[in-house]
Order: sequence, then structure tokens, then C-alpha cells
Amino acid sequence: PSEPIISNASCTTNCLAPFVKVLDQKFGIIKGTMTTTHSYTGDQRLLDASHRDLRRARAAALNIV
Repeated sequence: PSEPIISNASCTTNCLAPFVKVLDQKFGIIKGTMTTTHSYTGDQRLLDASHRDLRRARAAALNIV
């Protein structure tokens, strides 16, 4: 694209952006992928239970999906 793509979607993105900018300036980045893991939230169950989002129905402390 003729315009740069900038996303401030999350704290993780905001944390990674300065690091990636330095790498891009020094080496050039054509494409990138970021994988993150976040802690469970107050909306997630601590034990297996029902939830409208099946991924959140699993025990939060034991599930990395």
C-alpha cells in the first residue's frame, strides 16, 4: 500500500512497535507475525463450565487456547 499501516490495537502492539521500528530502520521488514499469550480475565471460568464462547468455557488456569 502507498500508506503505512499503523495499529494501536493493544498494549502488546504498543510495546512491540518501537522495537520493530528500530529493526525496520536497520534491516528492513517486509512482513511480520506476532504471537502473544495473555493472562485469563474475570470473564473466564476458573473451572470448566458453560460459556457462550466455548474457548472461555474451559478452566482458565489450565487452558492456553
